[in-house]
Order: sequence, then C-alpha cells, then structure tokens
Amino acid sequence: MIDVGPFKRDGYQVIRGVIAPDVIENIRSYLEREMGKSFEIMKKFDVPDDISDSGAVINKVFETEDVKSLSQTESHALTGHFPLEVRLSEVNWGIPKQTRVREIIRDCLGSEKIFMHMPPIHSCILI
Repeated sequence: MIDVGPFKRDGYQVIRGVIAPDVIENIRSYLEREMGKSFEIMKKFDVPDDISDSGAVINKVFETEDVKSLSQTESHALTGHFPLEVRLSEVNWGIPKQTRVREIIRDCLGSEKIFMHMPPIHSCILI
C-alpha cells in the first residue's frame, strides 16, 4: 500500500513505476504515429516542424482563416487534440487495465468502486 497522504493533502501525487514500461511504450509509439498524421495536416497551413515557432503560426491561422471552413480534423490537429478515433483506441485501455493503477486510485479515493472516463484526454500541446 502506498502512502496517499500527499494526494489527500494536495489533491495530486506523483507515483513512479506504477505503469508497466511495455504499456507506456505501446501507448507512446501509437500516439507518436498519430501525431505524425497531425503534423502532416499542419504542413498544409505552413506550420513549421520546429515547434518553438509553431504557436505563432497556428494563432495566425485562426486569426486569418475562416475557422468554420476548417474541418474538424484540421481544427483538432491545429489545437493539439487527437481525433476521437485515436482517443477511443483499445491501446489506451493499457493504463486503466493495470491492476496497480486501479489499486492506487481506490486508495486515493477511499472507494472500492471506481470508474474510468474513456476516452482519455490526449493532447499534443504546441502553443
């Protein structure tokens, strides 16, 4: 059992080594592949590969383009959100399926019954 005092006191707690490395790698590689698709969409709007400059370019797109003319896919890519089908992927269930994750959440919340919101919030923050 992990001391969840910091969670109860602060409302958050960092606990390392809970999620199996292969689960992390599987989700990471999946999201990286999907990010590549988002970057391809961004090229259409001349968003540079160097993300240090991308925020200004993306802001300009939203200032100059008719936002209503953007597809949902384009809007999601430009705002750093993965499409719903990516967030709904079975790959994402790797974390809530981890027994240790569920045990810790039960301890933090003091409840035997827990529910996980799916899809998770995956974002590629660029701005």
